[in-house]
Amino acid sequence: MPRARLGRGRRLRKLAAKAVQLALLGFLAWKVPFAEVARQLPDARGGWLALAGLSLVAIYLCDALATWSTFSRLGGPVPLGGMLVARGASYLLASLTYVAGQGALLYFVRRANGLTTAKAGAIILVIAAANLMLLMALAGLGLALSVETPPLLPLLLAVGLAGTVVYAVLLVVRPKALARLGVVSGLFDAGLAGQAWATLVRLPHVLALMAYSFAMLRAFSVEVPVVEALFRLPVIYVIAFLPISVQGLGTSQAAMLPLFSPFAAGPQTVREAAVLASSLSAFALMTAFQSVLGLICLRTPLGKLLKAQGAAA
Repeated sequence: MPRARLGRGRRLRKLAAKAVQLALLGFLAWKVPFAEVARQLPDARGGWLALAGLSLVAIYLCDALATWSTFSRLGGPVPLGGMLVARGASYLLASLTYVAGQGALLYFVRRANGLTTAKAGAIILVIAAANLMLLMALAGLGLALSVETPPLLPLLLAVGLAGTVVYAVLLVVRPKALARLGVVSGLFDAGLAGQAWATLVRLPHVLALMAYSFAMLRAFSVEVPVVEALFRLPVIYVIAFLPISVQGLGTSQAAMLPLFSPFAAGPQTVREAAVLASSLSAFALMTAFQSVLGLICLRTPLGKLLKAQGAAA
């Protein structure tokens, strides 16, 4: 396919994502009075905000360590210090464009151990699959322990489980027709053992992410029990990762209102305002943390190389 057509398709997808985002944010502004959301901000509880700040540090460290461990096992040795810089830099570059963030990370691992783009891309897909499987597992655990079952969630988990089984079968059978594709061949090279390892080392990162979201909800007096958070938060993360809005802003907030407002106090408008204040504050705090971290990492010699590569991607 001509590069011009690919670029045009990418621009159209970005415009569509921005249109969806603006529509959802407009809906939220119409549904929940901004004055009520702003009123919630000074009442945020400092102890929970401090815990959220610590969780952000844990998210970064666990993410970088898990990414380093997975690449080192499946693609060859990667320097841990370099991965800490590369992961931090990719956060900021990804906030500009997702392609720039992934391009910087791919450049680092190719430079570190000579991986091909297809092989490195396959390992990134292994990491993405690990995230999804962990989210489904935690959602299933929360659902099993919960008294109330949200509509459609069991069906969604069943579909996810079926997809996981198909994926596992493909890793075992390794159909020759698919093995000819570079990225798929890299997935087959990882195999079930590689996927299991990537999933295991990714668990602390997902738990740190859930701890952050939980702390931000509690900071704004959304008293969601741990068991309920176990299956509700993974749903939000999956929705946020869908490429239908920019950085998940708008989609995740719209999904959080019905899932978490029952755990706040007061009239419906006040409860929804508390959830929206929590979600928007969580987004702003994480963006600020990743931006500062990214700026620090990009000032290193390696970071400057990654910035140039990300801009080229």
